[in-house]
Amino acid sequence: MWLLTGRDSVYTQESLFFSKAAVVTFGGAVTVLHLSIWFALYTLFGTFHEHHLLGARLLVPDRFTLDITASPIVAGAFIAPFVFKRGMIVTLVVSAIVGMATNSVIGGNG
Repeated sequence: MWLLTGRDSVYTQESLFFSKAAVVTFGGAVTVLHLSIWFALYTLFGTFHEHHLLGARLLVPDRFTLDITASPIVAGAFIAPFVFKRGMIVTLVVSAIVGMATNSVIGGNG
């Protein structure tokens, strides 16, 4: 709510719609979601093209730079919490182990 109305808004100060704790929690969740999408896109694609639309800068991934070896790992990390009911730490550790094993077998580009 703070993002829409501003810090000095009566809605934010008096907590008319949401409590201040709910606003902070929502902001934290949105930040984590944004970073998750950002890391996944920069893991999957090597190149991005910059486009401008109505004053906003859009980074569109180049589909020809899709990393074929990282795609199943990212898909598995996306699905694992919902299907296997595992937490973020387990998903991160398993994804890292699979990524290192794949990198050692196929060979990395680093």
